Amino acid sequence: MSTTNSNPMSYRLRLAQNGGAEFTFDCAAGSDAEAKALAEKMHTGCTIVSYQPFEQSDSSLPEDSWLRALASDDEVWWHDPHAGISSGIYRIDSINSETGKIEGVDTVVILSNAAGSHSEVFAAELAPAQPEDLFPVIDGDDGNGDIYGYATSKEDAIDVGNATFADEVVDAYLAESVTLRDGSTVAKAWVATTSMVSVRLRLTLDVCYALNGEPIQDMVTRLTNAAERAVGDGMLTGESAAEVDEYSLAVTEVPEPPGEEELAGFMLQRIEDGELGVEDIPLRLARYGLMENHAFVAEMRERMDNAANGG
Repeated sequence: MSTTNSNPMSYRLRLAQNGGAEFTFDCAAGSDAEAKALAEKMHTGCTIVSYQPFEQSDSSLPEDSWLRALASDDEVWWHDPHAGISSGIYRIDSINSETGKIEGVDTVVILSNAAGSHSEVFAAELAPAQPEDLFPVIDGDDGNGDIYGYATSKEDAIDVGNATFADEVVDAYLAESVTLRDGSTVAKAWVATTSMVSVRLRLTLDVCYALNGEPIQDMVTRLTNAAERAVGDGMLTGESAAEVDEYSLAVTEVPEPPGEEELAGFMLQRIEDGELGVEDIPLRLARYGLMENHAFVAEMRERMDNAANGG
């Protein structure tokens, strides 16, 4: 039976190598299933012989645990539980215990890496070396630059990307011989690709001019130029990181819309005259409902004027 805990607890698993030799793996996890998954991820190809959660009073390490031999300046692999974002090879700076040795899976170990980052981690998060099937995750939209985390599967790589990238990660693929931003090359890496989150907005601006003798077309031109200047000067995005992908702009004269009763009477007359069949009404409603308001008004006004003039 799988148990789930609101807080991570210590687990001890007995694993068997391909050759049959058994060894102990200790970790911190929130459930039985999570502990098993972590063991399989950290020790690819091994078989889980048994597992059990630790009681707080039973967190000491077994005699054959590799963690017992660790000391300052030793190199270890740290598996960052936060989507593997900071996983990698680290050097042990110190071990927070009375003996200076790792005494349990909950012993705190101070690590540092070549980049100068320091981390306080639990001994349960350490491994002797990078697991064979754990590969770095890089941003495929950023020219194969920096390592953002590590993953063993496409799904995990997408999770790492979504935890670190600004845009939504939609896919990931495993590539070979990938060159990083610093010029180094990794044998394999998950290349995550993103989808820019976009939204289409509409600004409606109606301007009623008192022309005072000015031509209508001049005002159309002036209003168009003002809107285009706003776009060109960056006024649509301001100081934000957003970018304008595309925009459309049209300035038209808005005809006076017909009244509701006038329009209803016109449509009824068309039906009675046989110009608009009952079976066509659903399609017409859908078409008119999807039309821009000004386009609908212009079309109806034109049809009503033609009907009034005998057209």
